[in-house]
Amino acid sequence: MGKPAALPLRRPELLIRWLVLALLCIGLVGSYFVYDEPAALNLRMQYYFTGYLKPGASPPGPVLPVEERISYQEYQNLFSWLYSAYSWPNVILPLLGGIFSDRMGLRLGNAIFAFLVTIGQCVFALGMTLPGTHTKWAVMITGRVIFGLGGESLSVTMSGLIAKWFGGKELALALGLNLALARLGSVFNDAASPAIAEGTSLAFSLWSGALICLASFACAIAVLIIDRRASVVLKDNRRTARRTLAEGKRAADEAAATPEDDPGCASRLMLTGGDQAEAGALLGSAAPTYAATDGVNPTELAAVAAVEDDDGAGDDEQVDLRAVLRLPLSLWILTISCVTTYCAILPFNNIASDFIVTRWPTITAGTANYYMAVTYTTAGLVSPFLGAFIDCIGMRAVFCLASALVITGVHLLLGLSSITPLVGLVFMGLAYSFYAAALWPSIALVVDEEIVGTAYGLTTAAQNLGLAVVPLVISRMQVICPEDFECVSLTFAAFAGCGIVSGIVLLIVNARARLPILNLPEAMIRQLKDRVAAEDAAAAASAKDGGLLISSPSLLGTPTTPLLDGPGRVDGESVTGLSLPAAAMASRASIADASGLMVGAGTPISGDSPRLDGAAARRGHPRPRDD
Repeated sequence: MGKPAALPLRRPELLIRWLVLALLCIGLVGSYFVYDEPAALNLRMQYYFTGYLKPGASPPGPVLPVEERISYQEYQNLFSWLYSAYSWPNVILPLLGGIFSDRMGLRLGNAIFAFLVTIGQCVFALGMTLPGTHTKWAVMITGRVIFGLGGESLSVTMSGLIAKWFGGKELALALGLNLALARLGSVFNDAASPAIAEGTSLAFSLWSGALICLASFACAIAVLIIDRRASVVLKDNRRTARRTLAEGKRAADEAAATPEDDPGCASRLMLTGGDQAEAGALLGSAAPTYAATDGVNPTELAAVAAVEDDDGAGDDEQVDLRAVLRLPLSLWILTISCVTTYCAILPFNNIASDFIVTRWPTITAGTANYYMAVTYTTAGLVSPFLGAFIDCIGMRAVFCLASALVITGVHLLLGLSSITPLVGLVFMGLAYSFYAAALWPSIALVVDEEIVGTAYGLTTAAQNLGLAVVPLVISRMQVICPEDFECVSLTFAAFAGCGIVSGIVLLIVNARARLPILNLPEAMIRQLKDRVAAEDAAAAASAKDGGLLISSPSLLGTPTTPLLDGPGRVDGESVTGLSLPAAAMASRASIADASGLMVGAGTPISGDSPRLDGAAARRGHPRPRDD
């Protein structure tokens, strides 16, 4: 017989995950490319619809007849609606899209939302082709609404898919690569869209974006096929492994020793009505009775019992809107941080070319398009490395705070000084990279896996509430101070300042948490979560069977072999704020309270139940207490 425990049981164990990541990255390029097309074409569209030119600027392209033009103020309002129309539907849709994905499947949702992105861009491009100024704007805004129906939910499903395929393995690296390549799509748009429009027309430039979206949709279909095939393979592997686990249990039952003959059974003893072999399997006890199971490591087999038949779509977990009420406080703070900090970055890029030529009149419109690409180019180049870096050192909450500080300084620098904008834009790209690499993996860390899509959806929905309102506010600021845009910079700095406050609160909440998970390296997080999960499974099995499962020293530790290797250390690595053996015990507090039992080495049992004590505990014999 082979060794089924060595078979892949989850997606992160499959090598093909890197192909899936590549397809997801390409799939997101189309969405990011067309999202920023209005920003890249802003000055050209502004001149086309209004005939307005900044002092000393040269005409960037064709212009409508005088009778069809609109005012500068009306243009700024309509232009801001190209982004607000995208964001307003997504105040609710990403949350519903996340729940839909948790229920119906991330892979199917990914394909559906990619299709909506493609249709929306086609309608947007069609609007620019139609005659009549107001007809153009009505159809273009409608196209952006359709695009928005899929765009943000597409990001939600892709984040969920990456969490499924890379959870516990290079998650920050994978999300960083995804963001980096997607942002390179924005950079490509900043250079390509104006060039295409200059050589052809505004409408043809928008249709080129629709072709890129079509290629991204093809990648989404490929991911759907691969993920579905992976579900079949992994389910077969789990069935094989569970059969081996059952055979191991039977072998253990036949060769089971009595407590008097087996001094090692203290770690897997059921005091009442329990299955000794099952206890050993759940606790990962390397009992000699498993030696006959064809060399299969019983600790690995025990892990099989905890693996759900998950096809990557969340079919087994039914999530509804009530799941939002059960989300942890740390997620809500991360969401507030996301809204305030992103509102200081993304809406700025929408008007970056106009901002640059206004603040620095010597810079031409063509040069301004290249300048506005600096932020995303910087982000695209460093994001993959930052993902791996944060995987290694942690400090996610710290980087969220530091990024908000840098972004605040950048906006003050751009708005109140005459230093070349390249300096501020480079630092904004760096801060944006650090922030994104720290924020998005943190969401997957603070919630349970079965509601990760809902969590990403909530955060994205809140983010879009900010991104729907802020462009309208900024367009008003542009009209108030059109000469220097100083008030625009101060408004962005205020949003980033709110990000600083939420970052400080996040640090405090994380420091007071049972496990300060946001600032721990990924390897240590995985180690602690595995131990706590094993404790939860053991305690739950004990409570279900009506008996008490005494904890294994290898999991919780004993008075002489603690879970923590010393004050604030796990397996030789420093952990702040953990105490023996609270890390594992706290996760089972609700089970202990419900059953009236306290589970742990040398801990009391309520009522008249016996407990293990002293030498009797080490021998595995329960000894009644007179006190």
